[in-house]
Amino acid sequence: YPLTPVPLVSILGNGNVGIRTTSPTQLLSLGGTSARTIWMERNTTAATAGQGLTVSSGGAIAGTADLAGGDLTLKSGISTGLGTSALHFFTATAGLTGITDNALTEKMTILGNGNVGIGTATPTTNKLVVVGDIRVGTSGTNGCIEQFAGTALVGACSSDINLKKNIVPITNILEKFTQLQPVTYEWRTDEFPDRHFGTEPIKGLIAQEVEKLYPELVGMDGRGFKTVDYGIALQMMSIEAIKELNLNLNAVSGTVTPVTNSANETFVTAFFKNIYAKVSTWLADATNGIGDIFAKQINTKTLCVSDDNGAKTCITKSQLDSLLAGAGGSSSGGSSTPICIAPQTLVNNVCTDPASATLESIAITTPATKLSYTVGDTLDITGLEVTGTYSDTTTKVETITTTDISGFDSIAPVTGQTLTITVGGKTTTYTIDVAAVAAVAAVAQ
Repeated sequence: YPLTPVPLVSILGNGNVGIRTTSPTQLLSLGGTSARTIWMERNTTAATAGQGLTVSSGGAIAGTADLAGGDLTLKSGISTGLGTSALHFFTATAGLTGITDNALTEKMTILGNGNVGIGTATPTTNKLVVVGDIRVGTSGTNGCIEQFAGTALVGACSSDINLKKNIVPITNILEKFTQLQPVTYEWRTDEFPDRHFGTEPIKGLIAQEVEKLYPELVGMDGRGFKTVDYGIALQMMSIEAIKELNLNLNAVSGTVTPVTNSANETFVTAFFKNIYAKVSTWLADATNGIGDIFAKQINTKTLCVSDDNGAKTCITKSQLDSLLAGAGGSSSGGSSTPICIAPQTLVNNVCTDPASATLESIAITTPATKLSYTVGDTLDITGLEVTGTYSDTTTKVETITTTDISGFDSIAPVTGQTLTITVGGKTTTYTIDVAAVAAVAAVAQ
């Protein structure tokens, strides 16, 4: 029987080619009602590697103008209604035997909503979902992940002073920062399955609680849920909080003197008031457990002595003077002279402790090794020696730290910047120079 011819390839007058379609709308159109595959056939020679297939857009002609090459555009199918289409990328994992075909598996997927999955075909939760490890950078220890605004999240990120302006130190953060409450929690995974939360307990903060203290650290995601910036801001605040805590401890130990009306002075004052109150309460408690007290002199208005049964006898100075006078003894209330125990001396018929020597002045006896700085440097007091002179004419080399020195600023070049050293309320000064960062010459490629 004669067969009815079926057109398989059509070439229109405009050059459009159709395979299984008689009305190609593009330069090459594939027809049919099922999915099609463009396939590079295998080489028929045994033990021969497969041949590559390259798809390339057109390039500009050199020598005519400064022109860009043509874009290469990949499009998935047009959707209607709620339907979407995606791009799927498959590769074959390296085999082991060399004689068995390796199955092609999907390695990267781009969904219709723009979500990209690497190592997963269902990146439904975020714009980029990677199943596996990620490495960033070009060499060594560099590599940085930033927020959209360019703020560092993690890694070795740009932080040069020459890229920054309006630099203001973070201060007075400890009191509020310690009100943040870290917690452990579990996600409500079963109630929000589309977010693909894990089921293990994790550590973090509650956004609503953080917002009360630091609203600038809290944002909102695209679904209306609050977010917390766990990045560089919290790290820098942690550093400053540790510094302030260390300064508080140094102030308590007497290593540094708190600035008047500062948070550190408030902390030290409250600390010692609390200690005084607790010690006073403890000493006034009959059950404090004190058995013996050893001292060179005890001053009191009334002396009370009790026995094991709780019976108590108290005596005042006038009563004791009368008792001693009647017994033929001596007292400080009559014409007799008290006997003082060294180092106390008799002043106006009273045993008096010697006055402590006070610091009268300080002076630099050995200057710091580094007096010339470059913009961005930190203060270096290596080699600096400061000697104090006291009211009893004695001298002593004082302990100096960078917190005892004010006036240092390396943000901009300056000549003859004055630094002030303060010890025990006494000051002395020295000067330094800050030079600009030397320009780096460009190297021709």
